Amino acid sequence: MHMADGTQLILGRYRPLDILGSGGFSTVEVAWDTRIQRRVAIKRIPFDGNAPADSALTEARTAAMLNNPAIVQVYDFEETPTEALLIMEYMDGMSLNEYIRDCLDYLGPNEMAAIVTAVSQALQFAHDNGVLHLDIKPANIMINQRGEVKVGDFGMAQLEDVYGYLPADGGTVGYMPPEQISGGNMDGRTDEFALACVVYEMLTGVSPIRSSDVDGSLERIELRDYDAPSAFDPKIPKAIDDILYKALSPARSGRYPSVDDFADALLPYLGDPRQGIKTLAAVVSPQDHDFPPEQPRSRSTNEDGLWQRLGKRGNGILRASSALSCGWLTWLACSQLEIADGISWIVAMAIAAIGALAPQLGAILTFLTLGVICCIESAPICGAILLGTSIVWWLVWGRRDFASSALPLAAPLAGLTWLTPLFPFATGFRLDLRRFAPALIMGFIVLWVVCALTGSSDLMHSGLVLTQQPAAPSSPGLLLDTSDTRPDAILLQLIREPASIIMLLSWVFAASSASWLCGRWNRVLCIVSAILCGVLAIAGPLLLDYFQTGAWNVPPTAILISVGASLLLMLAVSIAGIPYRDEED
Repeated sequence: MHMADGTQLILGRYRPLDILGSGGFSTVEVAWDTRIQRRVAIKRIPFDGNAPADSALTEARTAAMLNNPAIVQVYDFEETPTEALLIMEYMDGMSLNEYIRDCLDYLGPNEMAAIVTAVSQALQFAHDNGVLHLDIKPANIMINQRGEVKVGDFGMAQLEDVYGYLPADGGTVGYMPPEQISGGNMDGRTDEFALACVVYEMLTGVSPIRSSDVDGSLERIELRDYDAPSAFDPKIPKAIDDILYKALSPARSGRYPSVDDFADALLPYLGDPRQGIKTLAAVVSPQDHDFPPEQPRSRSTNEDGLWQRLGKRGNGILRASSALSCGWLTWLACSQLEIADGISWIVAMAIAAIGALAPQLGAILTFLTLGVICCIESAPICGAILLGTSIVWWLVWGRRDFASSALPLAAPLAGLTWLTPLFPFATGFRLDLRRFAPALIMGFIVLWVVCALTGSSDLMHSGLVLTQQPAAPSSPGLLLDTSDTRPDAILLQLIREPASIIMLLSWVFAASSASWLCGRWNRVLCIVSAILCGVLAIAGPLLLDYFQTGAWNVPPTAILISVGASLLLMLAVSIAGIPYRDEED
């Protein structure tokens, strides 16, 4: 804080002490009320030209009508020829933003319970009185030296009238839901979404929809492109993942009916708010503690990852990949039926469009379509395995976020383009240690089903179209010895072969090492993980060759090309930047 210049009284009554902070439209100072003998906070809003003080007066009236212990009280409103002044309650402590930044290690279940209880109480009180806050974020949640938590800054608030609420005048990127961003209809669930973002940030140290611009934030909301809180810390109950997943729904109808309902669902999984108030008071009060005052957690680092720098282009790449996989696999399924090619293309293009717009939905529709058609045609075993595993995978993991659904779709594309070693690295690069395995195994199953359907008995490569002919021996030593070219027979042979198990194990080791090393937020370790994945990808085929020939042979040229091309791509990705994952496993 900087000392305010001069000692002239503000409004002839308030002696300025410190400048607490300033933004684009206002400055907040702490001052001494010489009449009542107490400290107050004064929000000074300069007039821009001849504009009246309507917005400042609205904020003052809105906050003044909300007399609640969990809301920062507004004492008075004054105007001068050059500025509007809001005289407010002084919170002698810190904001939640400062607390998360400096004292995240001391934000446990009890403290979170105290904060959620107070903020939800304040918001529900405001909603019951026809007021939406519309700028809930850690910087607007204050904690005083008594451990009391209060909501402040109603500068963006909207009052309800007979027609509902007017569109929002703005907000903060990283906390606004889609309806606030687009100027749509709003209600209490708009603030609920922002509060869910704050809870997520308290749990993980970062907002789930953090982005450099509004469009990026909106895409992360729509794609659910954020990890579950339990992925950051295994002690976080899985039930909290589901609660936040619901409160962060892109559609208002998918959220809890009110902030009270959201808090009622969440609080049983947190701690004791009374104990939390005591801890907050101990941390915030200006006394010596046995912990460093500034010790930001590594998981809340502000270093930009690769996906952040790609911005919308990154999401575009993933959407295109999802669309391509969904379209190709659907066309592959439809080609088993005796229907016109035109109809097959129409169905494939429709599901491809769904895969681009809603990747989670596109993934399950693609797998279900492929599985059902396999069951009713000539590959019931392929269909049953794909249906059973895809339904379980999607219900438990795949529907939760974009990465978990997009990666298994990428596995057959990797096999088609001779880049299978790239798949385990991509899975470990994007997903943490607790989430990579389901995506990896699902991708493995999809790849081998596609291999069986396209007549490829090559463990490193899948075909493009349906065929009843065995694959050409382009990579000796990696082909299974099978004379039966039926898809079910090829799949059963793949399952029985020790070579398949070794290949899967090499993938698991490659993906787990990539996940752990890339989770260190260190570019050098990302490069090391890429090299390690390449080594493991070579080791797998070598072991396969040994199992099939009984001797250690030099890998075929096709394998060297496949691993070499994949390794170059891995290194390029690693050099470009660390992944967007804010946790430390």
